[in-house]
Amino acid sequence: MNTDDRTPRQAESHDTDDDNDNGGLKKFGDATATIPDSFRESINTLSSKAYTETSHSSNVWNMFFRNGGNVHYSNKDSVWKSKRTFDKVIANDDETELNDDMDEMMSCGEWVRWNVVCMVKEICHYVKTALSRPVIALLSLGVFVMLFLAGFAIVQTSKSNYEDDLRFEAMCTAAETGQWFNDMFKRALLPLYSIQQAVIYSDYFKDLPHKIGKAGEPGSAPTLEESPNPKYSYRNVTNICDDAEMQAKFHEIVESVNHDTEMDGLIVHYRLAPHAVFCLVDPLVNDEDFGEGQSMDFSGFIGRDLLHSNPFWDKTVRATINSPGNEVDIFGPIEIAKDDDVIMPELYCGHLKVNMPGYELEIDGEVYESWGFVMHFIHWAKLKEQSKIYDSFSKRGVEFNLTRTDVIVDPATGEETSKVEIIAQSDNAHLLDDSNSEVVPIETPNGVWMNRVGYPEGYTPSWYGPAIIGVAFTSFIVSIMFAVILVEKQLHTKLLYKMMPSAAIKKLNRGKTVVEKYNLVTIFFSDIVGFTSMAGEMQPIQVMKMLNDLYVEFDKIVERHNLYKVETIGDAYMVVGGAPDRCTGPEAAAKVAQFALEATKFVQNYRTSTGTRIYIRVGLHSGPVMAGVVGQAMPRYCLFGDTVNYASRMESTSVKMKIQCSDMTRRLLIDAPNHMFHCEERRGEDDEVGVMVKGKGLVHTWWIKGCEERSNATFDLDLENLGRNSQISSHNSLLMVEEEDDREMNPVDS
Repeated sequence: MNTDDRTPRQAESHDTDDDNDNGGLKKFGDATATIPDSFRESINTLSSKAYTETSHSSNVWNMFFRNGGNVHYSNKDSVWKSKRTFDKVIANDDETELNDDMDEMMSCGEWVRWNVVCMVKEICHYVKTALSRPVIALLSLGVFVMLFLAGFAIVQTSKSNYEDDLRFEAMCTAAETGQWFNDMFKRALLPLYSIQQAVIYSDYFKDLPHKIGKAGEPGSAPTLEESPNPKYSYRNVTNICDDAEMQAKFHEIVESVNHDTEMDGLIVHYRLAPHAVFCLVDPLVNDEDFGEGQSMDFSGFIGRDLLHSNPFWDKTVRATINSPGNEVDIFGPIEIAKDDDVIMPELYCGHLKVNMPGYELEIDGEVYESWGFVMHFIHWAKLKEQSKIYDSFSKRGVEFNLTRTDVIVDPATGEETSKVEIIAQSDNAHLLDDSNSEVVPIETPNGVWMNRVGYPEGYTPSWYGPAIIGVAFTSFIVSIMFAVILVEKQLHTKLLYKMMPSAAIKKLNRGKTVVEKYNLVTIFFSDIVGFTSMAGEMQPIQVMKMLNDLYVEFDKIVERHNLYKVETIGDAYMVVGGAPDRCTGPEAAAKVAQFALEATKFVQNYRTSTGTRIYIRVGLHSGPVMAGVVGQAMPRYCLFGDTVNYASRMESTSVKMKIQCSDMTRRLLIDAPNHMFHCEERRGEDDEVGVMVKGKGLVHTWWIKGCEERSNATFDLDLENLGRNSQISSHNSLLMVEEEDDREMNPVDS
């Protein structure tokens, strides 16, 4: 507004009655609100009628006027009660008057319900705003997708690392166990090599093959006709293998070897088989290594001819004698039973040939230079116990299945078949498969063992599912928060753009001063006739609701015609066309005139909550203005120039339900591109043209009666002559607004 001297409203406290007073509702300070004396006197005059019907504690406005128009709240409860009353009235669509029951404080349930309703309304408002701007949903969806993908990638990486760690731990345990078995097997075979060397370099055992000889040859140990065990063939080795000195020497060698290799309890039995016939065994009876109360008598093996017994031993002898190099042929695990009672469930047999010059052993017509072989039994169950293989895997929660695959050849057909021997396994080894376990090969003197290690429940961590859900939930929450931020920004931007032009906001954001010049704009002013007395007859909340209903509709019309609402002060409403969105002078004048016609039409049909009709005065003027933003705290976009004053004078000198415009505006309306406006020259009682305007003298003005499109389509506005029956005349379907019959009413006392 123009700041020279005083504003048009202040300049015209004018010599008019209360109808031209804006009710004194101008600008309120931050801490106190000061009411003009005239308005306070009117209120005090009407207080017995309008305010005594409700108690002081339930009427916010009573508190407002209690100290002569200066509000200083000191009672916290009173403020709360007043606020509550205000909120209830605002939310009441039926315009129920304030009453004493609103004085009561909210109960807990009411407070909860009130907050829930507010929250739901706010959420609905946010959702509506988000839906009105698809970019918010797209950006929020993008944030969700990016966060989820990033979180999913992190979880997947952690899962892969976790699975790799589990595999590595299981495989390391298997490798460590396998290495231990390999070392222990090698240690368990050392005694066999020691016995072999004792046979080779001791004179006690060199003559045994010659004494036993080949079965059936003269001078050799004869084959027994009545075998101790019908399944096997036996030779009569009496006076050959029962030599006490030789047996004692063999026992001494065995004891020494076991002690030196620390294999006591692990190697449970040794045998010498010169010319493939069991001759010497130690111990003869073992009652120490098979558990309490268990013993094994091996005397029944003495004299057994292995080359003429059964296919098993025949194959074992061939494998031992034919083995390349100096390798031990290992067989097992097998069971040792006594009278169908298994006394040793797991046993490995080691066979090592003894090759010496001067000795011959014929097998299938092929002669080998061999003394025979030595043999021992390894207590596999005890070896596993010492290895603590079960504890090692159990501590890590790993299941295992240690196996060896043997190739079996059918002697009759030569067909090879594979047989998987289970060496050791955990309780849940049957649950392992390719999806939840790994196979680790183990090199041993017994060949390659395969140890399958893994986890029955798989490698997938238990936290994987919850982690994915957590990532999705977190991404959703963050995306919602991001959407809320965008909605808040949109709401703030929208609110800011309603308070100030976008171009001005952009300049302010860049730290620039907003000053703009417009060569030709059209300004609209209106106020409510008799607002002061009307406000005195209504409750303040009703006045506020009336103004809100009225100006909300005006705002819609402003938006429809692409105009700019400058401000409202009390009952005054100011609109400009041609700024800040520039357009030609005729276009701006036409838009503002159409707005004025539609606003007047709306007011014609509007009724307050009490059924009261209201009337407005309207004034228009066109000309140059300067526009800019004034102040830093709560800045405002204002118009400056004589055009603003002139437009205000057009409104203040108008009459109710009439639209008065200056001669400049009328000339612009003549040139309007799309509409044809019908204006009527204003004349006084003595048929004098124009009206006296303070500071301007006699001014030629016009009444805007209506308009129609230049295509002859009628702009239909039925403005009723308020106060009397109006007469509407039409030409080419043009709706005109008739002037009131009482032309003698001058603008001062209208």
